[in-house]
Amino acid sequence: MSVKISSREKNAVFQIYFSGEQESLAGAGETDDATNWSGTLTDDNEYVIVVGGTRGNVSYTLTISIK
Repeated sequence: MSVKISSREKNAVFQIYFSGEQESLAGAGETDDATNWSGTLTDDNEYVIVVGGTRGNVSYTLTISIK
């Protein structure tokens, strides 16, 4: 899976968590301020993508690709 976020003011970030857990994927955790992430996912899990702003309100485009 690949995830990319973009925003006009460059203040949008995301985290990716295992569904129902507080554990995040490496490179896409709460302190990573991820704007790009790609990696291999396991078939037997669900994931949650959380989007937020680093300052103020944010308008963003989130692109997710799964191969």
